[in-house]
Amino acid sequence: MPSIYKLFIEIGRTVTFKAGPLKGKLGVISDIIDVHRVMVQGLDFEVRQAHLTDLELQRPVVNIKRNDSREDILAAVKSQDIVAAFEKTPAHKRAVRSTRRAALTDFDRFVARRLRKQRVNLIRAEYKGLAETLKAPEVAAKKEAEKKARIAKYNTKQSYKNLTKKILKKSKARKGAEAYLQKKKEEAKAAKAN
Repeated sequence: MPSIYKLFIEIGRTVTFKAGPLKGKLGVISDIIDVHRVMVQGLDFEVRQAHLTDLELQRPVVNIKRNDSREDILAAVKSQDIVAAFEKTPAHKRAVRSTRRAALTDFDRFVARRLRKQRVNLIRAEYKGLAETLKAPEVAAKKEAEKKARIAKYNTKQSYKNLTKKILKKSKARKGAEAYLQKKKEEAKAAKAN
């Protein structure tokens, strides 16, 4: 059965510290003490004992022997270009991004948010332009026909509403005129009766 694990604890495995004063520092496992502890030789710190829970395993592996001297390890790291290989890994890029974000001020976060929005808007505009150029002329014609139908339907509704308003207005005027004439007739009858 194939293993689900990709990185193993071995002599020469590069590691970074997860926490403490050495957080983010790159080191190389130079010796395995037991199942929980290893000896780590740093590129910019002396050899030290570290618990595996404090370490994060990284992809590059240095070809060294057990308990090689500091000079041998540094020479191997330099000759095999391990630092450059580590800087290409996603873990290093993530770490750099998180430290850069942690150092941002409130205004810098605001500027970054605005720039992200601008980038999204540019991408959307570009995508929309590409999508429109790729559309077939029939699709554009169909859309135009649908738009005209919507406008015609709206105009029909509007004209129907306007016509209804005119009819109601005329009927109100007619009823008002009939009421006025009825009142005049009653006044005229009352004047004859007197």
